[in-house]
Amino acid sequence: MPVPRRRGSNRAAAAPALAREVYERRLALGLTQQEVADLAGLARSSLQALESGRASTRLASLLAVADVLGCAIALVPLSDTTSEATS
Repeated sequence: MPVPRRRGSNRAAAAPALAREVYERRLALGLTQQEVADLAGLARSSLQALESGRASTRLASLLAVADVLGCAIALVPLSDTTSEATS
């Protein structure tokens, strides 16, 4: 299987988007940062950093938070904007 070429990094946009999703889901469930952190086995400051998008988070921590929030983490292929623009 060929390896897709990089079309630029989406990391700059991904962190704030993920942070916003975690924050909005927590609020929708009516949970405090402390409650989610306790259930995920994290310090509240770690969850706060995740929700602000300003910290690198271990995958295990992110998966634990997702589990507490009743969510899954998934890899979604980026669309090929070059071919979409010419179609």
